[in-house]
Amino acid sequence: MFYLAAEIMRPMRNVLWLTLVALILGSQTPAQQDTSGKQEARLSIFEKRGSCKAKDGALRKEDLTVLGFTVGLSKMREIEKRFPGAKAAKLAEGEEAEEGICIKNRAGRAAVFATSVMGAPDTLTGIYLSPARLVELRKLRCTVVDSPSHEFSTESGIHVDMSLESLSQLVKDHVAANDHFCVEYVIPSPQSPLQISKGAETEGHDYTGVEGGAKSGTVEWIKLVGIASD
Repeated sequence: MFYLAAEIMRPMRNVLWLTLVALILGSQTPAQQDTSGKQEARLSIFEKRGSCKAKDGALRKEDLTVLGFTVGLSKMREIEKRFPGAKAAKLAEGEEAEEGICIKNRAGRAAVFATSVMGAPDTLTGIYLSPARLVELRKLRCTVVDSPSHEFSTESGIHVDMSLESLSQLVKDHVAANDHFCVEYVIPSPQSPLQISKGAETEGHDYTGVEGGAKSGTVEWIKLVGIASD
């Protein structure tokens, strides 16, 4: 009889044990989620990652143009006019953080048109190309458009998911196959592709370049940069 009672109680002990394990794991979930959220925040594509050493040269205008808007030429108000309801918002914390306008298509491709204190007022100084999920980690609201994914690309063909080898050919410099890459060029302003500098009598220098994240040998996200000197 004792043997029979033990056999009857064994399933009940298993149920109690599984219930206890579930409760323990459940109690850990919020902390794990909090840690994950903090990690995602640290890895935001809008966070500054330092600068890379600039080389002589420049990207081309077609390397800096997406959906008809060009870094160093187009104005933020022009973007707001084309995409009704789109408004600029802070992309990171701090007074000097960029402001950006995000648009995305229904397939999850995003473009963020950004301006910063480093550029002329209201002038586009950067364009981010990224999966919308990375952009929206910062709770940035994106305006949905019906543009196909191939339009979320520069006129020269720079886009998310391209191979690092192809990107290296377009930017004319080797892009390393690691988590983060950065290529920067410096050129005298009169020779710069940044139209904001054209016609200005200045002896300054302009900076163009790309930075971004790589995953499995392809571009996960990328930022096109153009900063004109005063």
